[in-house]
Amino acid sequence: MNFDFLSDEEILKNAKPKDFRERELLKIALENLGEFTTIKKLGEFFNLSQSYIYKSMEERKLISYKTGSKTLIMTKSILNIIHSREE
Repeated sequence: MNFDFLSDEEILKNAKPKDFRERELLKIALENLGEFTTIKKLGEFFNLSQSYIYKSMEERKLISYKTGSKTLIMTKSILNIIHSREE
């Protein structure tokens, strides 16, 4: 799926859990990372490289916000990466 022209709302809609496994994964991620997380924490939690996270942000699979020198990622959008890996 091409995320380039989707709004943040549409990206989040695509990131909804599709089954019990994804609901549980998202629940655990939100409990551990919170609604927003850093690139470093997301990478450590899901064992993803920072370059993969940056690439996913560039492809708009992850919703991110720049706050000063920090980049925060909306944790709910992580399911877009999982969905795209399964396709």
